[in-house]
Amino acid sequence: MKRLAVLIITAALFCTSVFSKGFFEKRFFEYKMSVPVSFSNNLIALNDIMKEEVVIDLKKMAENLPNDGFALNMAVKPNFGINLNIAAVTVGVCAGLDVYGKVNLSKGLFDFLGTGMQVGDTLDITLSPVMDIYAYSEVNVGIKFSRFNLYVRPAVFSPIVSISESSGGISIVNNEDGSITMSSNVDVGIYSFLDLSQGFENIDIQEFAANIYKNLGFDLAMGMSMPFSKSLVVSADARIPIVPATMKNKYSMLFESETTLSLSDTSSFNFEMPSPEFNPSSGENYKLNRPLRVLGYVDFYPLGNFVDLRLGGGIGIYHPFMSSAKFYPQYYAGITFNLINILKASLSTEYTEQVFIHQLGAVVNIRLVEIDAGISMQSTDFAKSWLVSGFGAYLVVCVGF
Repeated sequence: MKRLAVLIITAALFCTSVFSKGFFEKRFFEYKMSVPVSFSNNLIALNDIMKEEVVIDLKKMAENLPNDGFALNMAVKPNFGINLNIAAVTVGVCAGLDVYGKVNLSKGLFDFLGTGMQVGDTLDITLSPVMDIYAYSEVNVGIKFSRFNLYVRPAVFSPIVSISESSGGISIVNNEDGSITMSSNVDVGIYSFLDLSQGFENIDIQEFAANIYKNLGFDLAMGMSMPFSKSLVVSADARIPIVPATMKNKYSMLFESETTLSLSDTSSFNFEMPSPEFNPSSGENYKLNRPLRVLGYVDFYPLGNFVDLRLGGGIGIYHPFMSSAKFYPQYYAGITFNLINILKASLSTEYTEQVFIHQLGAVVNIRLVEIDAGISMQSTDFAKSWLVSGFGAYLVVCVGF
């Protein structure tokens, strides 16, 4: 019995010592994979369609839609990395894709569907697509000093496709004979290092591999955290564009069509979306940077490491140093519960990259394997973000020792 008691006490002291030194906090060497995805809109919420009888009130939809129209957002950001953590130094490499897309449809279409239009009137509808697809590689270096922690993350990136220029739109004419004439003349400007003359479905993989790292851009992310006491830590991070990437191939993706629909003869409703035409277009080289961001955080630990209250705010600029640049504020507020770095649960709300996100996450860390997963509801409209007008999910898996 004495030997058993000694073994139990020794094991308890060992576990206490290991946990207190952060045995589960980080691995010495790890592979890390992250897959976040999101999709949202600013009009239709989950409770609008999850009903036994779905009622589509077009007039109400038109009244509730913001003045800037209907917006669809999507983002996918998969990446893979390798990290080495030795004492106070962390070194790693990471590569991935950063995909962001947004489509805005003017409010006029929904006003027409909800309230109609007078005979002889013409309704012009604008369509504004935005998309950026980047491939990137970066090096991560972190150093823990006695008074603060510092990291730098230089990265090279290559824009695969960028869409930010468009003109024209869709025109609807209410004819005197009761028919409606619909015509489209949408011209979308696309920049890419790929040959898109045959469309997206015929991209040459060999050309893709040969050109992805030509005309690279360069930016630098950096951050610092400093504890002011055991319960208060202040931190900041930023990503600053240094050298923009250059895209030399410009294409005009043109949608053109015209059709007349008779409201009294439903057989005439055979309207189909026109197939796009890809035409090379002249123009200057396109200089493109990844979004600029500057953020600051305050972490408060009222119960030691068991509870982390985090508040943060800052700014972001989409397409910095370009005519299409868009400035937006950012904020973050969240709480994380931590059980000796083995189990964590978090709840947060934030506005980032022009999307309101309310997220629930959990982490399970058994040293050799760590799984971090979360789900969120989101939207570009604040009120709609609480009504589940969009979904997000992420999964991060770390394997190592």
